Amino acid sequence: MKKKILYSGYVVSQSEAEQLSGASIAGNKMQLNLLTELHKKADLQVFTIYPVATFGKDKRIFYRKQENFLFTSQNYMRVGFINFPIIKQITQMGMLFKEIRNSVKNNPDIILFSYNAYPQTFIPLLVAQIFYKNKLFVLLADLPLDDKVRRSKLSRLAKKTYDRITEYCIRHIQYAVVLNKNVVKQYKLKIPYLVMEGGVNLEDIKLKKESVKEKNIVYTGALTDYSGVLFAVNAMEFVKDKSIKLDIYGSGELETQIKKIAYKNKNIRFHGKKENKEIMEIQRRAWLLINPRKINDPISKVTFPSKIFEYMLSGRPVLSTRLNGFTEEYEDKIIWIENEEPHYLADLIEKLGKDVERLNKLGKRAQDFVVNQKNWTIQSEKIWNFIKAHSCEETSYGKSTIN
Repeated sequence: MKKKILYSGYVVSQSEAEQLSGASIAGNKMQLNLLTELHKKADLQVFTIYPVATFGKDKRIFYRKQENFLFTSQNYMRVGFINFPIIKQITQMGMLFKEIRNSVKNNPDIILFSYNAYPQTFIPLLVAQIFYKNKLFVLLADLPLDDKVRRSKLSRLAKKTYDRITEYCIRHIQYAVVLNKNVVKQYKLKIPYLVMEGGVNLEDIKLKKESVKEKNIVYTGALTDYSGVLFAVNAMEFVKDKSIKLDIYGSGELETQIKKIAYKNKNIRFHGKKENKEIMEIQRRAWLLINPRKINDPISKVTFPSKIFEYMLSGRPVLSTRLNGFTEEYEDKIIWIENEEPHYLADLIEKLGKDVERLNKLGKRAQDFVVNQKNWTIQSEKIWNFIKAHSCEETSYGKSTIN
């Protein structure tokens, strides 16, 4: 008989995620890939906190409970809520707990699984765990760290309050899957944990190969301070070879600033936000793919850049700062940015333009690595084995020890 997993997250179908105002494309893909694999092993019941912006940015006030298609033979239940600030989070938690209680009451064998430890997805499961003694696992992909520089006083207060509640939730995780082992140290977690940094969908490897037609460096992702996109932009001021271009795809609070710089520097091209499928095609015809994330930023220290897997899957060479989430197995598969000075990066880029054969070999090596060792079938198997290993053990809540 299959184990039953009750999952709480922000997951929707990929086509739906492309249309929703509050959806994270990378986060949604991670959830979809994981659930697709777990679906083969367990009986899944999926509940979704619908990823839409609060009323004002989003036009609807009331969202009713609704069942929707997730992928073949798997649906999800969207919990109902009232889309006003604060009321939104409270109603989401209340409605989710009501659904969970009906499922797990008098059934301690059901495994609870939360995507992140944000209050809406985690607190209802935590309450159920305490009352009904079910085992509670968390995939801790995002943390209560602020990636926005510009906030109003009210927004800063609301964010600080929300983050404190999330930190409380993290301290009450029973079993954790983390993307970076430094999360465990940062939050002083004395619990069993598994490090699993993400993965690639083998279906994506079937996308058609693209030819490289110019020396273009492609950045895709959030336009935020910690992403380091301005580091790459500033480096282009010192690149002497004017045939080298920097193509930027994404959105965020630095968008206006980058547009102004791109208007003055014709070697920088801003393209805005595109659908994920198109982004992956763009990555496949890039000369270089760049991840310039700031090494010492608080977010960088405890996360893993999910875009790296898409980059490596493309078969094109990847240029990245040496973040602490990269283990030794990545050492010979990425071109490392060893200095965060624009002059240094500009010189490195120009030197790479003279070594075509090395770049092609590096891109192929990275692609083989993620396809054979970091695909979601393998990565999900690690999580599944972690769940099986701990779902039957007799463990007093909050008194486990670190693996």
